[in-house]
Amino acid sequence: MIVETNKLLNKLKIKNFVKYHKSKDKNWRDSYHIVVDGGINVKKWFEIIGSKNPKHITKYQIWKKFGFCPPKTTIIQRKEILKNKISPYFYCK
Repeated sequence: MIVETNKLLNKLKIKNFVKYHKSKDKNWRDSYHIVVDGGINVKKWFEIIGSKNPKHITKYQIWKKFGFCPPKTTIIQRKEILKNKISPYFYCK
């Protein structure tokens, strides 16, 4: 499935790569992840595929508005940033 997803994204001209993650916990399996990185590719992803996940939507909206999204913010904090109640620079050190 991961290989087919990678091929589909390549056909859509969304650059991506497959990342292997070896589990440190014996009770968990190793996993593979599709990584879409870079502004142009993330923009294409949202235009073509989109998301219904508020976590990803708010991060993308902040990135579009400010050119970056501060790390380790909650959805509530990101919504406050989008309403201009908090500056995203407040979370940058």
